[in-house]
Amino acid sequence: MNFLSYKLLNPFRSKTPKGFYDPVKGHTGADFATPVGTELSLPFPATFLAMVDQKEMGNTSYLRNEEDDSIHVFAHLSGV
Repeated sequence: MNFLSYKLLNPFRSKTPKGFYDPVKGHTGADFATPVGTELSLPFPATFLAMVDQKEMGNTSYLRNEEDDSIHVFAHLSGV
């Protein structure tokens, strides 16, 4: 999936719409309007760490970028 081909729902660290940005928790991600069931692909080699059903984010996948050891979170997933 090429994220750039989908509409960006929020600018990075957006404070709108109301309730989207929490100054205590923060939100450092970007949300894209992808069709339900769109497969996830990554531009970097990654190690799958966990899949968790979180209260606010639903199905959430945690992946470690093998190039720089950063952790990437993909939330609101329709399935595993």
